[in-house]
Amino acid sequence: SSDEFAQFAVAFPKSWNEGTVTFQPFWTVTGTNTGTVAWQLGGIAASSDDSINTAFGTLVATTALAHSGTSNDLMVSAESGAVTIAGSPSTDDVCFFQINLDTSASAQSGVVRLIGVKVFFTTDAGNDA
Repeated sequence: SSDEFAQFAVAFPKSWNEGTVTFQPFWTVTGTNTGTVAWQLGGIAASSDDSINTAFGTLVATTALAHSGTSNDLMVSAESGAVTIAGSPSTDDVCFFQINLDTSASAQSGVVRLIGVKVFFTTDAGNDA
């Protein structure tokens, strides 16, 4: 009935181009409701000596996906659009992310559980040397 949030952090490799990322959530529902579920993700980069008490960047949503109707089935949403990470990412930053179940874009009455998140990023170097 209300948006719920989880946070995680990623220290990307040096080969990351410090550009946008996309994400793909993996989730399930306890129950048999076939209503849809949509997720949102925002991010902020922090360098050494930066405050980590700051707002996440603009949220980007996935397309709502209907649950299968079988309790505890693994559901894999489509890859999102580009997520711009706030805070001007650079090498050796830590990127903090916040993901949420977007109830305003979802129609699921069962208990939704986030299983994991795949984060896609672009590299501009062949290695991290």
